[in-house]
Amino acid sequence: MIKIFILMLFGTWHLWALDKESTTKMYHHVFHTLTNKDTIKLYTKDREYIQAFNGYKHIGIVNNIRNADVILVTEKDELSKLVSSPKQILFATSYQLLKKNNNIVGALYWRKGHYRLSKIG
Repeated sequence: MIKIFILMLFGTWHLWALDKESTTKMYHHVFHTLTNKDTIKLYTKDREYIQAFNGYKHIGIVNNIRNADVILVTEKDELSKLVSSPKQILFATSYQLLKKNNNIVGALYWRKGHYRLSKIG
């Protein structure tokens, strides 16, 4: 019984790792296309995304918004406080955030079991 539990736990962890890896690769591909840079400096306040991108060699998390190439917006209340320069790219994690601000160039989000990419450029 314990062996079955360990195998199930390992299988679940492995799927989570694959999902994290595929998600970071998707974001890197989108950000690379938008910035034309191999290594992207990303600013986000979301701890889950910070953990997801932590250790990923092509996306570096920056603590100062002025140093970012891309600003990843995950919450509605971030929009009112957000100050970005024209050189920075605003990107969202939901369709609702994309619709709330015309300066957001796109969104990558999960809907009905699939990733969706909306309004680039």
